[in-house]
Amino acid sequence: MTKKKIFALFSVLVILDAITKYVVVSRLTQFDTIVVIPHFFNIVLVRNRGIAFGLFSGIGKFYKNIVLILIALFVVYFLFGFLRETGNKVLYFSVTMIIAGIVGNIIDRLINGSVIDFIDLYIKRFHWPSFNLADIYITVGIVIILIFLIRDWKSANA
Repeated sequence: MTKKKIFALFSVLVILDAITKYVVVSRLTQFDTIVVIPHFFNIVLVRNRGIAFGLFSGIGKFYKNIVLILIALFVVYFLFGFLRETGNKVLYFSVTMIIAGIVGNIIDRLINGSVIDFIDLYIKRFHWPSFNLADIYITVGIVIILIFLIRDWKSANA
């Protein structure tokens, strides 16, 4: 993947994440709900002041932002190091997704003081914690890397 393609993918993902968060915030107030698929999928505005799944929401905003930025910088540094080791297009794609997700949520936190989550999946009374597109990018990117590494490990040990 060329640097231009990577930057284009990164930009599209971050912009799409920002647009969806903006649309949700402009149309809903905290915990307002739009039923998309009854008994399975809602759009609900949740301002996540914690970290993943609302963890550490009691920590002060200043310290939390510093910790999150440091963690994000470390992860991005690690991922770029990982990319230098490979020329694999799949890994470039997945790492770009992860970095776009990290950047999308950090931008959101710095601008809003919280991350805007709005996707609510549930079955009966079991609700998965609300999430957003940036979270999907991170998750899909990690899953792709894990599949790649497991497949690579299996072929090396076959």
